[in-house]
Amino acid sequence: MKKLPRALNRILLFILGLLSLASGILLIATPLSAKIRTQVLYYGERLQTLFTSLNHRSRFQIQGWESSGVQVGTLAIAVIVIVALLIWIFVQGGGKIRSLALNKIGKDTQKQGEITAELGLIRDIIEDEVSASRWISSMKIQSWEVKKRPGLLVTAAVYKGANPQEIKTELDKAIAKLDQVLGIKMPVLVRVSTNWRSNIGSANRVDS
Repeated sequence: MKKLPRALNRILLFILGLLSLASGILLIATPLSAKIRTQVLYYGERLQTLFTSLNHRSRFQIQGWESSGVQVGTLAIAVIVIVALLIWIFVQGGGKIRSLALNKIGKDTQKQGEITAELGLIRDIIEDEVSASRWISSMKIQSWEVKKRPGLLVTAAVYKGANPQEIKTELDKAIAKLDQVLGIKMPVLVRVSTNWRSNIGSANRVDS
């Protein structure tokens, strides 16, 4: 996660999960237990009385419009919660990037501008290197930003009966070519899997 720290994200999910679990248990237990139902009704009435009293004491008028501090405060809290939840939703899954920085600019460098490589270029380099492979049916390249550093996720779909050692050699060669072209070495996670295309066909086991 790029924008929201992972630890904070997990804490928020844990808190929301506990609240949801407690609410669910209370909703199930209330109609089943007379004691719990009595307590819920008792505290519910107290809260309603307290709210009504605070609402009455904090009433005010502005140009003929009457309201209360409790209502305004409740509305403000609701708006803040909604905005916070929307922000939280939209920052989930952040980190995917479409271009990778090949150099850094700043006060501590002599570079005047940033050089970036588009993901399509990186994909073309890797796919071109493995295009003649008899083991790999297709490639999927994704880029991520982790701790302000670009990284790649390379997913190779292979045919049934593929030789793992040869696949590794081919992918190592492709990554080495990428390092040579870009001039930097970035973290690369390689994932070998199958898909419907590779499941239909199979690799030749004997060289012709």
